[in-house]
Amino acid sequence: MAVRTDRSEMYEAARKWRDVALLDDDSLFTPGQEIWSTRWLEEIRQRFVVKADEGGDPFSTKLRRQLKDAEPATYQLMGELMYVHFLAADSVTSRTKRKRIEEVLGWSPEPASIPARLEVALEQGVGNAGPGFNRFRYRLLGFLIEFTLIWKTLHDADNGRIITDPWAMRSFIRERVPGRSDGLMRNALLHLFYPETFETIMTRNHKQKITKAFKHQVTNPSDDLDRMLLQIRESLSEEYGENFSFYEEHLKEQWDGSNNKRKVADTLTAVPEEPLPAVTAEKGGRAPLTL
Repeated sequence: MAVRTDRSEMYEAARKWRDVALLDDDSLFTPGQEIWSTRWLEEIRQRFVVKADEGGDPFSTKLRRQLKDAEPATYQLMGELMYVHFLAADSVTSRTKRKRIEEVLGWSPEPASIPARLEVALEQGVGNAGPGFNRFRYRLLGFLIEFTLIWKTLHDADNGRIITDPWAMRSFIRERVPGRSDGLMRNALLHLFYPETFETIMTRNHKQKITKAFKHQVTNPSDDLDRMLLQIRESLSEEYGENFSFYEEHLKEQWDGSNNKRKVADTLTAVPEEPLPAVTAEKGGRAPLTL
């Protein structure tokens, strides 16, 4: 398994978000309050995605402008979205995570606060999020908004089936949510929801390098990198233990020789694999997102 056994609060927070936000409309920070409903998601989508601010001001300056005069629930939803956004990254300090989230919550006329139990999870994460994590924050948050809105269109029977099946969720994310199938937040969510199935590897390039280097460990070759990685992990677990990381130095040097002299990264990078086009709204429809 790719589970980080020292990150239990992080996984618990991810499950809580799944249960209260995806399977219900409840709030992460103020249980019993409707925050993740289509009403507020669509409101924040119009302000943040459709009317994207592509000026040169800092992210927080633009975001405050976009949320100006919004209802308290909209401010809180953005704060909770940012919480989910930061959950997988341990290259951002917990102090910075809290500061960014609390800044947004503080703009509201009725500010909420982060519960103590959820604050602990911000001290964790599954790896180095890289410089693109900050540079493309608006795109990563945009994906979370689109993903949740599209999820809410499913019938209860469908989302109940998908949420319990890692491969069905992967298909949903790839086929139903606009943008790149291997973007940072997509892979981060798959790992956070199903760490027994999906690695902490966030880029397709790394997945390809690993499967190529350890192809001799694969008994059933395919074009599915995630299924190949599962076979490789099962084989290598006999030697390295079931919770090893492909980013441990003695393993990384076997698949990423060009990086041997650099400090070994723990898990993920948010630097895009190709240029990202600007987010623009389609006439009469949703704004396409590319990650």
